[in-house]
Amino acid sequence: MFEDLIALFAQRPTIKFTLERDLLRVLPHTSDEYEAVIRQARTGEYTVWLDSWHEEFEEYPPARDCFLFGLSDRCRIKVFKKASFRFRWVLEYRNGAEWIEDSSTMLLFYPFWRKTTFQYLTNNSLND
Repeated sequence: MFEDLIALFAQRPTIKFTLERDLLRVLPHTSDEYEAVIRQARTGEYTVWLDSWHEEFEEYPPARDCFLFGLSDRCRIKVFKKASFRFRWVLEYRNGAEWIEDSSTMLLFYPFWRKTTFQYLTNNSLND
Protein backbone atom coordinates (compact mmCIF):
# COMPACT_ATOMS: atom_id res chain seq x y z
CA MET A 1 0.00 0.00 0.00
CA PHE A 2 1.21 3.53 -0.87
CA GLU A 3 4.16 2.14 -2.85
CA ASP A 4 4.01 4.99 -5.38
CA LEU A 5 4.22 7.62 -2.62
CA ILE A 6 7.06 5.79 -0.85
CA ALA A 7 8.99 5.63 -4.14
CA LEU A 8 8.47 9.38 -4.65
CA PHE A 9 9.60 10.18 -1.12
CA ALA A 10 12.66 7.95 -1.47
CA GLN A 11 13.88 10.38 -4.16
CA ARG A 12 13.55 13.27 -1.69
CA PRO A 13 15.59 12.58 1.45
CA THR A 14 14.39 15.82 3.10
CA ILE A 15 10.87 14.37 3.42
CA LYS A 16 10.44 12.75 6.82
CA PHE A 17 7.67 10.16 6.79
CA THR A 18 6.44 7.15 8.69
CA LEU A 19 4.54 4.18 7.35
CA GLU A 20 2.15 2.31 9.58
CA ARG A 21 -0.17 -0.56 8.79
CA ASP A 22 -2.88 1.50 7.10
CA LEU A 23 -1.46 5.03 6.87
CA LEU A 24 1.38 7.15 5.61
CA ARG A 25 2.36 10.22 7.62
CA VAL A 26 4.58 13.10 6.43
CA LEU A 27 6.01 15.00 9.37
CA PRO A 28 6.39 18.78 9.51
CA HIS A 29 9.85 20.35 9.52
CA THR A 30 8.89 23.44 11.58
CA SER A 31 6.06 24.69 13.80
CA ASP A 32 4.66 26.63 10.81
CA GLU A 33 4.06 23.41 8.90
CA TYR A 34 1.43 20.72 9.31
CA GLU A 35 1.45 16.97 9.42
CA ALA A 36 -0.06 15.30 6.33
CA VAL A 37 -1.64 11.85 6.57
CA ILE A 38 -3.28 9.49 4.10
CA ARG A 39 -5.10 6.47 5.52
CA GLN A 40 -6.92 3.54 3.98
CA ALA A 41 -9.95 2.38 5.97
CA ARG A 42 -10.97 -1.26 6.19
CA THR A 43 -13.84 -0.46 3.83
CA GLY A 44 -11.33 0.49 1.13
CA GLU A 45 -12.05 4.20 1.39
CA TYR A 46 -9.36 6.80 2.06
CA THR A 47 -9.04 9.84 4.31
CA VAL A 48 -6.52 12.64 3.89
CA TRP A 49 -5.63 14.89 6.83
CA LEU A 50 -3.70 18.14 6.52
CA ASP A 51 -3.31 19.11 10.16
CA SER A 52 -6.93 18.66 11.36
CA TRP A 53 -8.58 19.52 8.03
CA HIS A 54 -9.69 16.28 6.40
CA GLU A 55 -11.49 14.89 3.38
CA GLU A 56 -12.74 11.39 2.59
CA PHE A 57 -12.40 9.66 -0.78
CA GLU A 58 -13.88 6.49 -2.21
CA GLU A 59 -10.85 5.73 -4.41
CA TYR A 60 -7.09 5.98 -4.09
CA PRO A 61 -6.15 8.23 -7.07
CA PRO A 62 -8.09 11.32 -5.92
CA ALA A 63 -6.97 10.74 -2.31
CA ARG A 64 -3.33 10.50 -3.45
CA ASP A 65 -3.71 13.66 -5.53
CA CYS A 66 -5.17 15.57 -2.57
CA PHE A 67 -2.38 14.30 -0.31
CA LEU A 68 0.32 15.38 -2.79
CA PHE A 69 -1.41 18.73 -3.30
CA GLY A 70 -1.20 19.22 0.47
CA LEU A 71 2.57 18.77 0.27
CA SER A 72 3.01 21.48 -2.37
CA ASP A 73 3.41 25.25 -2.17
CA ARG A 74 -0.02 25.63 -3.82
CA CYS A 75 -1.79 24.63 -0.59
CA ARG A 76 -2.05 26.04 2.90
CA ILE A 77 -4.29 25.62 5.93
CA LYS A 78 -5.74 28.62 7.75
CA VAL A 79 -6.14 27.63 11.41
CA PHE A 80 -8.61 29.63 13.51
CA LYS A 81 -8.14 29.81 17.28
CA LYS A 82 -9.98 31.09 20.32
CA ALA A 83 -7.09 31.88 22.64
CA SER A 84 -4.92 28.77 22.10
CA PHE A 85 -7.91 26.51 21.31
CA ARG A 86 -7.89 25.51 17.63
CA PHE A 87 -11.43 25.10 16.28
CA ARG A 88 -11.54 25.62 12.49
CA TRP A 89 -9.29 24.61 9.59
CA VAL A 90 -9.72 26.05 6.08
CA LEU A 91 -7.91 24.60 3.08
CA GLU A 92 -6.79 27.32 0.68
CA TYR A 93 -5.21 26.97 -2.75
CA ARG A 94 -3.11 29.43 -4.69
CA ASN A 95 -4.42 30.74 -7.99
CA GLY A 96 -1.67 32.96 -9.37
CA ALA A 97 -0.91 35.47 -6.61
CA GLU A 98 -4.31 35.01 -4.94
CA TRP A 99 -5.28 32.49 -2.23
CA ILE A 100 -8.78 30.98 -2.57
CA GLU A 101 -10.68 29.29 0.27
CA ASP A 102 -11.82 25.81 -0.73
CA SER A 103 -13.30 23.83 2.15
CA SER A 104 -13.21 23.75 5.93
CA THR A 105 -13.46 21.50 8.96
CA MET A 106 -14.75 22.84 12.25
CA LEU A 107 -15.41 21.66 15.79
CA LEU A 108 -18.96 22.00 17.07
CA PHE A 109 -18.00 23.04 20.59
CA TYR A 110 -15.38 25.68 21.29
CA PRO A 111 -15.04 28.78 23.51
CA PHE A 112 -16.93 31.09 21.13
CA TRP A 113 -16.74 34.06 23.52
CA ARG A 114 -12.97 34.39 23.14
CA LYS A 115 -11.23 36.58 20.60
CA THR A 116 -10.56 34.84 17.27
CA THR A 117 -7.08 34.74 15.77
CA PHE A 118 -5.66 32.68 12.95
CA GLN A 119 -2.40 31.46 11.50
CA TYR A 120 -1.37 29.89 8.22
CA LEU A 121 0.30 26.48 8.09
CA THR A 122 1.98 24.89 5.09
CA ASN A 123 3.87 21.72 4.28
CA ASN A 124 6.01 22.39 1.25
CA SER A 125 7.82 19.04 1.39
CA LEU A 126 7.63 18.55 -2.37
CA ASN A 127 9.21 21.95 -3.02
CA ASP A 128 12.43 21.35 -1.04
